[in-house]
Amino acid sequence: MHSKELEPLVRKLLEKYHPLSSAAWDDFLPMLKTITVSKGEKLLVAGEIVKGIWLLVNGVTRSYFLKNNKEITTWIATEAAPFTNFRSLTLRVPSKETIEAIEDSYLLFVSAEDQQYMYDHHNEFNIIGRKMAEEYFVTYDDRLIAMLYATAEEKFNNLMHTQPEIFNRVPIKHLASYLDMMPETLSRLRKKW
Repeated sequence: MHSKELEPLVRKLLEKYHPLSSAAWDDFLPMLKTITVSKGEKLLVAGEIVKGIWLLVNGVTRSYFLKNNKEITTWIATEAAPFTNFRSLTLRVPSKETIEAIEDSYLLFVSAEDQQYMYDHHNEFNIIGRKMAEEYFVTYDDRLIAMLYATAEEKFNNLMHTQPEIFNRVPIKHLASYLDMMPETLSRLRKKW
């Protein structure tokens, strides 16, 4: 079960997308589970089917895959961010990515089965789920376009404007991978900033 003081945070996050009825909220609350993970601990390992969706209360996580024995960071999540491997969650297939904590982290978790129950029994959760997915995919599309067309300096500047806090919390090797640049390039850009 979750901590009572987190209820306003969760409700605010969900209602950012659509209002919730009392019945939906009452059904949803018991589904929230708390998870505490240590730095370096894996929430999902490539090859596993993701079991649900997380909400990061405190900490930082990242998603990555291996290419030629090199970790390629694809996503970084910070506080109040819902995250999962959407491909694995939606298709119920093994994930190609691993999700790990970069810091000691405190999370809330909802299983795929509970998420589906909420979709089946409370229409507002369909709206919330759709809007969350739309937001995620717009962000992911923006990231893909930036990776294909932006210069290293443009990628760096964009991240400094959108998530400046991660520069003090995420190791430079993960940030460089996330930005698709060499760590030396990232170090040089940080010094110029």
